[in-house]
Parts: sequence; structure tokens; C-alpha cells
Amino acid sequence: MLRNQWSRELLEKFNIPSSILESSSYKADKKSGIPNPFDWKKEDRVLICSYEFASRKSVDLKNVNWNLVVFDDQLIPMRKAGRKVQTKKSRIEDPANNHQRRI
Repeated sequence: MLRNQWSRELLEKFNIPSSILESSSYKADKKSGIPNPFDWKKEDRVLICSYEFASRKSVDLKNVNWNLVVFDDQLIPMRKAGRKVQTKKSRIEDPANNHQRRI
């Protein structure tokens, strides 16, 4: 799983702890009283999740004051009959745009 690889490499190469947020951990956080698991800072760790999960939880993403958002996507947006096809990345970039600064 790519998310586990990201988490492991961040710790091994840069000594940066991270947390993986997925459906099961999201539900557990909500059940334990955390209103927005994306905004709950586990010791200011890096938060890793999939595009699919992030796009399903875009309302929660909009309500977070992010320090930095990184999209790891090597897919090139496709065009269909002259129109741009909405990619997973484009569906979740909009919520991140509230706090976006390109570097």
C-alpha cells in the first residue's frame, strides 16, 4: 500500500512521524468524540490519506486550516471530446484552495 510506504519513508529518511487516515481510523476518531479527524493534530504529524478517501470527505477538508497540502499525482488530466475530465485530484483541490500557496 502506497500510504504505508509514504509513512515509512517519511520516518526512516526524514524522521517525520505521520498518521494514515482511512475509513476505519476516521470512524474510530469520530466515535471517540473527535469532530473532524482531518483537523485533529496527533502531535502535529503529517496526515496521509488516499485521493478517494479525501474526495469523499471534502467537506471535512474544507474546514481545516492546513499548513501544507501535498498532492502526489502522476496522472495527466485527460480530455474527453474537448472537455477536461474531472480527476480525483481536481475534486479535492478545491477544498485545499482556501489555504493554498504554490511553492
